[in-house]
Amino acid sequence: MIDAMTASQAELDASVLATDAQQGQRMLRAVHGFLGRFVAYPSQHAQTTHALWCVDTHLMDVWESTPRIALLSAEPASGKPERSRLPSY
Repeated sequence: MIDAMTASQAELDASVLATDAQQGQRMLRAVHGFLGRFVAYPSQHAQTTHALWCVDTHLMDVWESTPRIALLSAEPASGKPERSRLPSY
């Protein structure tokens, strides 16, 4: 634990960045896990991409531009529209 009264600005900045990174990791893991409960992904990479995309769209006001995600399936009626609505729950 850092003593705010005696710590340098660099130490305080490093502490804040570490805390923010930990909170971000927890949030990404929660989104990743939530999506994995409802969607069958072809790979772990696809699930991670979807989780990152959900977080990106939540922060859309912060970005100048943002990527799109293509939800593709060889099978008709495989739930693609439902997958795009899932992040809104």
